[in-house]
Amino acid sequence: MSTAREIEKAIRSLPTSERNKLMKTIPDLFPELSGDAEWARIIRDERPRPNLTQVINETEAEFRVNPEKFPQFSDRDLPSSA
Repeated sequence: MSTAREIEKAIRSLPTSERNKLMKTIPDLFPELSGDAEWARIIRDERPRPNLTQVINETEAEFRVNPEKFPQFSDRDLPSSA
C-alpha cells in the first residue's frame, strides 16, 4: 500500500471488530493526535492572540464585579472519563 487512499480503502474493508481494535491503536501510531500533545502544542505557541486575551480579561473583570452572574459547577457536573 503506497497511498493514503489505498490505506483508507483497506481500513474501510476491515470487519467492525478489527476496525475497533485499530481505533484503539491509532493514538499509538499518531501521537500528534493525542489530546495531551495537542494541548502542549497550543501552550508552546507564542503567537499573540489579542482578541482572546481581551475576552479573557473582560470576563475576569466581570467576574470580579458580578460573580453571581456566572454559573457554579462542581466535578459532578462534568462528564466522567471512565
